Amino acid sequence: MGHGQLGVEHSAGASGGVFSLVLPRSRADDPTGPGLIVSPGDGLVTETAAIATPDGPRQRISIFLSVFDVHVNRSPIAGVLTSVRYQKGQYLNAMNPASADRNEQKHCHGARRGRL
Repeated sequence: MGHGQLGVEHSAGASGGVFSLVLPRSRADDPTGPGLIVSPGDGLVTETAAIATPDGPRQRISIFLSVFDVHVNRSPIAGVLTSVRYQKGQYLNAMNPASADRNEQKHCHGARRGRL
């Protein structure tokens, strides 16, 4: 589901069916300006941690998306995507801290435009 699209959820109920309309957060609501980083997803920040990677130290920010959040990822900064790496993994409950390291993941790396 891309920007500006609507999602429709369906669940069967005793009356045959219940429909609910899910509206994603509008990008027009995002703050703009030099040096800002906008959340890439709607959800709850559950952890921030300094981590060591093969490419050097990084800051990991974990965002939990519940079943009520729209599952869309956005670019948090202006820039160019330089690489994408898929990591096979487990499917641990997202509330388990070990899930950040052991669950299936996609690592996206980019070069930002301008300075932060």
